[in-house]
Amino acid sequence: TAALLAMGGEDTPYPHWAELLEACEEFAVLSGWRFILVDFMRMDAADGTAGAPIEAAARARAMPTALHYADRVTALAKASPAERANSPLYNEFLHCQRLVAQEAVANSMAATCRALGLLEIPPAASPLHETVTARPSGASVAPAPPRSALRAVEASCEFQDTSAPLPVIATRLANHLAALDRHPAASAQRRERLLHASFVTDFGLEHGLPESRDATSEAMLTEFLQRAKEWGGADPSSEAIVRALVLQQLSSADADDATG
Repeated sequence: TAALLAMGGEDTPYPHWAELLEACEEFAVLSGWRFILVDFMRMDAADGTAGAPIEAAARARAMPTALHYADRVTALAKASPAERANSPLYNEFLHCQRLVAQEAVANSMAATCRALGLLEIPPAASPLHETVTARPSGASVAPAPPRSALRAVEASCEFQDTSAPLPVIATRLANHLAALDRHPAASAQRRERLLHASFVTDFGLEHGLPESRDATSEAMLTEFLQRAKEWGGADPSSEAIVRALVLQQLSSADADDATG
């Protein structure tokens, strides 16, 4: 978590994209920090929505810089892999993709633990502590980790270790989220950096840069889902949730393979 909080420590984490991010900030805020090329290039403001004139003005202000970057990125997309590898612009794009993938996995893990009733975030005023929710009475479940093991991770935020049992992962994830709450300024900077990374990723992909799948994030999510299946036991409601999440992930992976 300390490393994640430190993500906000740089004034310009993506210096080779800084000019684009600055020029497009007004538009990006209006678009939720997403970049969809066909929407961005639609300059008319006559679609009847209340914010259309404001968005059109934001597009117009961003357009010169966006077109300049579009030319650069399109040229990179047509370059050889070796040429792209030597480009700071491309390497920062790859870094942004990794950050977006890592955050997506963390959000998926949190959503799963929350759906299974395992995610209880410690109050901001309290120290980090173990948070393990009991399973429904009468359910046949995998044995809980020893109490000593839970105490060992009492203040740990290392939820990325998905070899641990699911309740331990949930505890660490809750501690991680609580730690973010304890550092609002750093968390705000971290969120800004993630939003910038999302915009850079969209911009690069929309202009032809290849999508790079983060093997580490994919492996972590796969192992996490395995821990969830193991924990699911014979409890019908939890088992159904886990099955749906696994199927959703498999469908997403198949779709990516089909379009990759």
